[in-house]
Amino acid sequence: MKLQKKEQLFSIEGECDKKNKLLKSDVRLTEDEVRRIDSGSLSIEDLEGLLAKKARIFRYRTQITIHAVFPREVGSRVNGYAYLTNNQNGSVGVRYGAIDEAKRRRLARFLNYEGFLYIRDSSRHAFVINKAFSQREDAIEYIADMKSKYDYTALRSLIYGRIDIYGYQAWGRYYVELAITVNAIPEKNIPEFLRLLGCKSEEEIVEIERQKREEERLKQEQWDKERKEQKKKEEAEAHIRRKELLADLRGKHTSIKAMPKGVCSLCVVTDNANRIVVKQFFLKNGKKIVKLFRPYRQYGTPKDYERWNDIMPPHSAKDNARLDDDALQKYIAEGVVFSL
Repeated sequence: MKLQKKEQLFSIEGECDKKNKLLKSDVRLTEDEVRRIDSGSLSIEDLEGLLAKKARIFRYRTQITIHAVFPREVGSRVNGYAYLTNNQNGSVGVRYGAIDEAKRRRLARFLNYEGFLYIRDSSRHAFVINKAFSQREDAIEYIADMKSKYDYTALRSLIYGRIDIYGYQAWGRYYVELAITVNAIPEKNIPEFLRLLGCKSEEEIVEIERQKREEERLKQEQWDKERKEQKKKEEAEAHIRRKELLADLRGKHTSIKAMPKGVCSLCVVTDNANRIVVKQFFLKNGKKIVKLFRPYRQYGTPKDYERWNDIMPPHSAKDNARLDDDALQKYIAEGVVFSL
């Protein structure tokens, strides 16, 4: 056992039928039966119903073939995969990916708690446990344990599929993989299949999932509470900073009534969102003209006026000036900034 290239260390698989070149049944299927095949939601019980109708079904490694007289050709794809094939002899090939998928997803819910990962693609649909080891000896010991862990003969008898154990080396580590390929499984075999794999009962799974949802709910509530408290704290601190800034400006500057005619001045106020806003006033021909300076917007979020160099004029072809910290300090020194 070198475990260098991927090698099959254990395998158990059911027998397959021989290929048939001629159509083996003249039973005519109904449109409803063909539509069911087309939908890709076939179950093994549906196929047993066709058998009871005297259609012939042959099982191969990657698909089953239905021998009957179809009223029309079936579609070639199911959920994006080429799972259906119209054969030259009139039979239809159905890849296992189009059979019992609903059951496999139910099994995945239980097997997930036992360490199995459900892998489904165009070529396989298997429940897999893959474990990595740093030392080759540890991998070989684990392989011996896996070979005796489950009753693979009993498991294989319950499903249409195969069971394999692989070993290989990659990126300086040794990997062991158990793959249970479930092509199809009769409904009546599911409880025993899960029992042999040591799965929890339906009631235990429901309780585990309920506890998990409750833990996530409490965690979310705690996160929301902390977030709300932090936001409240930040808003309170920002409100205090704004009040201090406004009080400082209000104590230094004149009112709008004292503004000389024709002189430009600034006014610091708060808007509806309780952010500091700077307005620039002009007196022209006895009329008051107002130009509003807005926050610099970064990633679409307005910033508070805690730094004056973040204040920008309106987006206008006429306004190219920028009210930065130096300009504001100059207005303050000249006494032309005031607060309403």
